[in-house]
Amino acid sequence: GWPPGSGEMCARRLAILCSRLQLLLCSSHKESVLSFFYPSPEGLAWTQLLLLRLWSYLLSQAEHLPYRHQPALFATLTPLMERGELGPSALLGAPALLLEKYAHVLWQTVGYVVSKLNRKAAPSEVRVFCSHALSIA
Repeated sequence: GWPPGSGEMCARRLAILCSRLQLLLCSSHKESVLSFFYPSPEGLAWTQLLLLRLWSYLLSQAEHLPYRHQPALFATLTPLMERGELGPSALLGAPALLLEKYAHVLWQTVGYVVSKLNRKAAPSEVRVFCSHALSIA
């Protein structure tokens, strides 16, 4: 088993990680969208792939977290999904591998949402996240 108090320590680490990610995800070099400037198309594609991997990972962990820790995860996922780097204009002309990853993450998100909406007792944070995720997907 886990040592006493390790669950609470993990929860604190998760909260710190999510708050730092939220700060980064809400940072921008542009005024019109949350996005940074990239010196090359390769730099943008690298960042897009990294964001998609993070999105996929966080979503995969949501099911394994206690309900009390899920709001922090959803509060991190929401600005991640809204990043300008993952918007339609930024993905225009992107490499096929990147577009395939984006489609996979969108379908993963839809699958998560459908599984949650099939449950009658979903907490309000889950329902809000699901409605927001569906509007993006």
